[in-house]
Formats: sequence, structure tokens, C-alpha cells
Amino acid sequence: MKFDHNVSLKQLMWLKIIFFQFCNWSSSVYVSVFAKLYCISNYLFIFIYGSIKMSHFNQYSASIRLNYITSIVELNVDTLFSLIHGEEYVRRFVKMLEKDFPGLQKFYKYYVTIYLSLIGLVGFLIFFTMDIRGGDNILKPCLFFNRSVACYFCRISVIYVIEGYRNTVSILRKQLNTQLNMNNITEAQKTVFIKEFTHSFIKLTEHFDSAMTIIRPLTIFRFVIDFCKILNIIYYISFFDISSFVISWTFEVIIEMLSLCCPMLILESAADDLDEIRKIIAKELLTYEDYYLRSVIYESMEFVDGYTTGLNVWNQYPMNKDMVLAFIGLITSYVIALLQFSY
Repeated sequence: MKFDHNVSLKQLMWLKIIFFQFCNWSSSVYVSVFAKLYCISNYLFIFIYGSIKMSHFNQYSASIRLNYITSIVELNVDTLFSLIHGEEYVRRFVKMLEKDFPGLQKFYKYYVTIYLSLIGLVGFLIFFTMDIRGGDNILKPCLFFNRSVACYFCRISVIYVIEGYRNTVSILRKQLNTQLNMNNITEAQKTVFIKEFTHSFIKLTEHFDSAMTIIRPLTIFRFVIDFCKILNIIYYISFFDISSFVISWTFEVIIEMLSLCCPMLILESAADDLDEIRKIIAKELLTYEDYYLRSVIYESMEFVDGYTTGLNVWNQYPMNKDMVLAFIGLITSYVIALLQFSY
């Protein structure tokens, strides 16, 4: 059975194009130029219209201007990134999985579909809670919705690659566990199974590391942007009256937290599978004393232990569930401090 995602590569490319992200999906020069212009036109619409509105500084607070600036910076980077790379790293990663793991059975957690559904739902909530008054004010919620979707939908490629890695690790774990628990299995067969697993895992990590060279700096950049935007939005909500605009910003915080935590939590789930793999392999050390089998087990465990699956900030601070919890604790302390100074 051919390896595939719950969202196929072709569907992902079409979704990216529909939501104004360039994908190098066609060999035709004319199609490629048209897709690039389509992507740039959306960015120019957000930038020009937003700049015109922001030119009236007296109408907006510093928090609103800061939110707009950080969003434009993020859109600028994402637009340039999509134009330069054209999602080639996603295509290459998926094609490599299909080539090296053609017989794996499907086993999906549907992270991509869940993320798309939540982003779409919260995006529509943002649109309908915006204050629509007057004739041309309809552009304000449209701009806000378009900017939010453009900022957070573009991250689907990162989640797509990480989900593929996580699903493959889970499949390899289930396959190895089934093989080692077969009845009447010999030590020679177990040696072969463990060596096959190690070989497959090495292939997977090579493909994933190739994609991560592009994903890692972009993910860290987005983490910094999200951090600044969340603090700014909470500051604005704490000091201003509740309105439909503030409610829409509350929904935006939900999107921020979702897009911020999703890649880290998926990688954390993959790390849990690797822990299970270590336990499965380590059990063989308790029952078998064959020198060759034990040396293969040690080599496999050494490679699994030495491989870091997560994202790191400056190779010292891992972006995992501990960072998510620390970030939530920081936000809570920030809100408490704001409330104390406000009242």
C-alpha cells in the first residue's frame, strides 16, 4: 500500500494556491508566472490597504499599529519564502517517503485536517465578530480575515511535513513491535528485524533533517512573531473596553496559540513513540545473550538516543511541551501583572 497523507500532496498544493501561497506545481512558465502574480497581488492588497488605513495614526492606538506591523513582517517573510522555495521541500520529503516506504500501512492522526478546520472556524469567527458599519467598512473585516488566514494557513506545510514524520515513526514502532512479538521467532530473525528498523529509521531521519534545514529557521521566526503578537494583544485587551474588535483579537490569540503549539506538540508525540521504541528494543537485552544480537540492539538504541527530533532555539532551548507550558505560565503571569496595574 502506497504511503500517503490524509491530505494528499496535490490537495495541499491546491489549498496553498487558493489561499495565496505560491507552489511550484507546474512545469509551465506561464502558469508559474501567473501563480506568482496571484500570490504577490494578495500581499500587495493587504499591504497597500493596511498602509492607507494606518496612515491615519490618530485613529489607532500603538497596539493596533504594532499588531499590523508584526503581521506585515510575517506576511513579507512568508511571501518571499513561498516565492523562493515554492514548497519544493514538501514535495521532496513526500516523494522520498513514497519511494523508501512503499509498503507501509496507513496510520494517521489527521493533524493537518484538524489544524485546517480549526483555523477556518476561528477565521470565520473573526470575520463575523468584526464591527461592520458603513459602506466601505466591509473592507476592514475582509482585510482582517484575509490577513489572518494568510498568516496562519501558510504554516500548514510545516505541520504537513511533521505529521508525515510522526506517522512514519508510529508505523515503524507498530511494525517492529509486531515483528519482535511473533511466535517461535529466532534470534537471527530478531537481529534482521532490528537492523531493518534501524536502516528505515536512518532513512527517515535523513529525509526529515533535509526538510528541517528549511523549516527550523522559519519556525523559530514565527515563534518570536507569535510571542510578540500575543503579548501585544493581551495588553490591548486589558486596557481597552470590550468590543467586537477586541473579541476578534481574542479569537486571533486562539489562532496564535494553536499555530504556535501545534508543531511542537506533534514532535513531542513522535518523541513518545521513540521512547516506546527504546523500551521495545531494550526488552530484548533482558532475555537474549547472543553477542551479535546485543551489539545490533546497542547500535540501534545508540542511534535512536542520539537523534533529536524536536526544534531547538540556539541548540540549547528545546521547543517542546515544556516550552509550551512555560509560555502559558508566562502569559498567565503577564495577565495577572497587567490586571494588578490596571485596577
